[in-house]
Amino acid sequence: MATPTTNINFSIQRRAYLGGALGAALSLWQGIASARSESNLVSVWETASCGCCKAWIVHLQANGFKVVATDVPDTLPIRKHLNMPAALGSCHTARVEDYVIEGHVPGMPIGSPGMEMGTKKDKFNVLLVLESGVTRVYQTYS
Repeated sequence: MATPTTNINFSIQRRAYLGGALGAALSLWQGIASARSESNLVSVWETASCGCCKAWIVHLQANGFKVVATDVPDTLPIRKHLNMPAALGSCHTARVEDYVIEGHVPGMPIGSPGMEMGTKKDKFNVLLVLESGVTRVYQTYS
């Protein structure tokens, strides 16, 4: 298994980090559609034993994203390297261009990407995480 830093350039030029709180940050894609036109490559670091991580990757792929996934024992070193606050950590961390995206933080709401269960959907927020670590609600999903 390759280390998560193999062949990956981790330089972050824009210091706007995107993290999901009480939900999956994939929903963010609806708000930054321009990222799709520039690049649809998503690098994902996931814990090997987590089913929601696998389902989240399937969701990304079903929505036209190319995913390069790396199983890691813990996503904390990746988050630390990408400057995502540890308090916003989850079982999967992703990067698309200059954006860092965190998975289900701290819960796993039903209906969020990777947690689909029919038509039932819990309300959740997607947070924008600023360089200072301060967060604010980016989008709310009902």
